[in-house]
Amino acid sequence: MLNEIRSARFAFQSSDLGKGAATLEGELKGMLSAADWEKVSIGLRKKAEETVGDPGDFNRETAREWLQGVKDQAKGQMAEGIRNTLLASNPAFVDSPGAELAAGWRQDFKTVKHPKADGADITIGFPLCWTKRESSRPNFVQVFRSGAGHGPLMSIISCKKALGDGEAGPTPEELKEVFVPAFFKELLPPGAKEIESRAMKIANQPGWMMVYDSEEETLDIKVRQRMTAFYVFHKKHLITISFSILEPSLKKGMDFDAAQKAYFPTYRTIVGTLVLN
Repeated sequence: MLNEIRSARFAFQSSDLGKGAATLEGELKGMLSAADWEKVSIGLRKKAEETVGDPGDFNRETAREWLQGVKDQAKGQMAEGIRNTLLASNPAFVDSPGAELAAGWRQDFKTVKHPKADGADITIGFPLCWTKRESSRPNFVQVFRSGAGHGPLMSIISCKKALGDGEAGPTPEELKEVFVPAFFKELLPPGAKEIESRAMKIANQPGWMMVYDSEEETLDIKVRQRMTAFYVFHKKHLITISFSILEPSLKKGMDFDAAQKAYFPTYRTIVGTLVLN
């Protein structure tokens, strides 16, 4: 069964999850002394043996079932927490979180029936390892964070009724009046510094993107952040998909402009999945 063993090992090691596992192993080895790493390795081998079960019950059939399980794990069939940690550790996804979504590791979020969506009905895809949580703030429907909840990027989906209560939403004439820099400038928080503001198509509809720097104060500590917000009207709602990165989360030697260049493809990939139902 040597070829089957090699096939299963290659299937996992060459997968996105296997690459994340290799990175984690390398980081752990770098943190520990040789003696401590040996102890950890022995413990891991024992756990693997426990997973396999009693060697006396292990025959060719059960071996094939176990090897198939390894191949299934390469496809993400494992505990969610472990899967997300391995995806978040994949070097390609660390450098470009949107690459995870492009590789097919995707979760879809729908606002329909969400109590804070106020009737808005949209669907949007995020990388699978990004965690999501509810927010206590009004109109903030959902908050996502990259890197299994420990990454540098945060995204917020908000839905707010605007331009009247009609089901049909704003008319083309109303949109012409709204989609001007002055309207979106009013959405900036006090003291924010505008970096970029321009019209763009979003979900095949007139949309707008605004990039700005602002400060957020928590417990008397002021933290600067770079915000990139995408706006689109859908029926009677203004839909906002925003992404932020806090200054303490920047990689060593990286400023906001470098982070914007590095992560904008991720923002574009996620917003590109938006469907207005």
